[in-house]
Amino acid sequence: MLIADLMRKIYKRFEKSSDEPDNTSEDYLVRLEYVNAEIEKWENEIGIEWKELFATLSGTLVNGVYNNNTGAGTLENFKRPAGFLRIGEDKYEYVRPEQVEKEQRENPTKKIYTVTGSKGSYSINVYPAVSGDFTLDYRKRATTYSTGTETTEIEMSDPSFIIHGVLSQLYQDDNNNSQASVEMQIANQKMEAMKLANEMPPFWQDNTVPSDNIAFGT
Repeated sequence: MLIADLMRKIYKRFEKSSDEPDNTSEDYLVRLEYVNAEIEKWENEIGIEWKELFATLSGTLVNGVYNNNTGAGTLENFKRPAGFLRIGEDKYEYVRPEQVEKEQRENPTKKIYTVTGSKGSYSINVYPAVSGDFTLDYRKRATTYSTGTETTEIEMSDPSFIIHGVLSQLYQDDNNNSQASVEMQIANQKMEAMKLANEMPPFWQDNTVPSDNIAFGT
């Protein structure tokens, strides 16, 4: 679903009108902020790794480094690593930045990588330093919106969660607490359903724990 379509649904349900919402009005921009708040709530749901926010980064290391300067800004939505960094057949293991020196001192030839910096200015660093193409699975930040005219699809599997969450906030702003509570209950049900669907394995897949992982030391 596009953000413009979602905003229309919110407008029609709250205003009880089929008119086209004015995307330059103060009400529209406030509601867009409420939408972004619901998206961030979904993204940061505790204990959930949303499938929709799993991505793969491909790029070229320059002397063991890849960042927004060498990678044309492709780390802007980067949140955290989600696996090995791969260069050809070689796999590099993730190490926290403060552990890099210790790892190098104990095993100078061990293939490791770390990620430094902060949102919008991350840098991937590989040790021992090499140059070349790599791929890295990572967790991305959810897309948020600033105008309501963007063409990037809403990422969550059930965007109606946003609709009910925003309606709850709008009714609360109008001191209609009973309707706000109803909408929040629906939003919570939508969230629980998405969490359940996110954790379910595909059909005909074995999701049992391998026997060699049941206990330590066996």
